This record gives sequence, structure tokens and C-alpha cells, in this order.
Amino acid sequence: MSTASETVRLEGFENLDQIIAELDKEDFSRVLDAIGVFEVSQTQARFQDQVDPQGKPWKPSERAKRTGGKTLTDKGQLAASVTHRISPSAREVAVLSNKRYSAIHQYGGTIKAKDGGYLHFVGADGKDVFVKEVKMPARPYLGWSEQDIDGIKDMIGDWLVSRTSTTPR
Repeated sequence: MSTASETVRLEGFENLDQIIAELDKEDFSRVLDAIGVFEVSQTQARFQDQVDPQGKPWKPSERAKRTGGKTLTDKGQLAASVTHRISPSAREVAVLSNKRYSAIHQYGGTIKAKDGGYLHFVGADGKDVFVKEVKMPARPYLGWSEQDIDGIKDMIGDWLVSRTSTTPR
């Protein structure tokens, strides 16, 4: 039986182990902070554009349809609450909201009235509505688009070059 193969030889990486060992000691907090700031701005832009991280439009809310406003932006508190945190180890960055209602909008789900009571809200026609539960569609606003990932790769690449350059820092 015959086989075919191609060989690729990487040269010029003799000190790669040393570079990796040095990078492992680095403080990543500056690059992670830059990534966090970037992703918070990308997330806030989604509220303006009314789309999920992949660019798919959110289902319009009844309030937005009734008032001609935007979904998830009645008072702007959810968008304003989006922030980032760097882990204590400075190896991860999280983009998040601390609003109690953030998860129901991100993932969707059912909101049920407490103690067998009723939920009350104003319907699309302006009339009071009383229901036992409301099904909320997912309207993802947190996440990484392909463009976000490309931007983050560029930031990391620039940071790596600055950290591994042979010129004085």
C-alpha cells in the first residue's frame, strides 16, 4: 500500500518554549480590559441595532410596538448595566449585566405570578392585562459575533507582538 504525505517544517521557533514560559508569567489584565471595553461597546451597539450577536433581529416587544420605541430599551437600564469583569487570575474576562431581569431577556423563559396571583401589565391596545404567566422570547444581547472575534484576535495579536518583541519595551 502506498501513502502520500506533505511535510511542513517550522523554523525560527527555537526559543518558543522560553517565550511561552515568559508569557505565562505575564499580567494579562490590560489586554483583557481592552477586550472587555471593546465587547461592552459591541453589546451596547446591539441594543441600538436591535439584533443578537449574529445579527438576527430581536422579536419586537409589545411595548415597543405600542409606543414605537425599541425592544429592551424602554429606560435604557439593561444596556447601561452591561459591563465587564476580569477574573482574579487575570486569565478571563466576562461581559455581563447585573440586572435581575437580564437572564430572562438573554435566554427567554416563562415568568409566573407569585403565590397563584396574576401578573399585571398594559397590553398592546393600552388596556390592563392580567395573566398567570408570560412567555418571554430569547433576545440575546450578550455574545461574540464573528466580527467581535476577529477584533479580539487582532487585539491579542498586537499585544503578543508587543510582549515578545526583541526591541526594548
